[in-house]
Amino acid sequence: SCAGKYERAGAHDGKPFWREPTEGRIIYWSSHRKVWCMHDKDDFQVEPKFSAPEDPAQPGEPPCKGWKFPDEEFGVLDHDILHKALADAGVKAEVIAQLFAPLKVDQDHSLVGWHAGRPLIFRRNKGRNFEDEWKKLEKPPITAADAWDLGVQATQA
Repeated sequence: SCAGKYERAGAHDGKPFWREPTEGRIIYWSSHRKVWCMHDKDDFQVEPKFSAPEDPAQPGEPPCKGWKFPDEEFGVLDHDILHKALADAGVKAEVIAQLFAPLKVDQDHSLVGWHAGRPLIFRRNKGRNFEDEWKKLEKPPITAADAWDLGVQATQA
């Protein structure tokens, strides 16, 4: 996450940049990418975590809207934990497989910590999302929101 209170910290590529003082997160303009960038590393050379085009109504300022987020920022659950939670709620294994197919990311993801080396289900993955995939199911026993919540609760248990 890049949440926090940012303070103006100087200039970069001819525009102001901001730094969140406790964690070192930054917001800056990239003339190379032609976008505003935000990430959790105090390094202008790394690939930005979030980006947004400049707002012509406010040149020189980061925009208030239009930010692009990586898929993992919308939610990620462990494949096996979510599978068990859905099966316990009465969702059949073949239905779960159909639901998971476009949302599954195997070990080749960039997440670290408890995610490392595990197959994951991304709530949003390459333009597809859990809610839209859930709508394709025939007579699901629970709502998409309840299904995702079951996975979150099982993860926290």
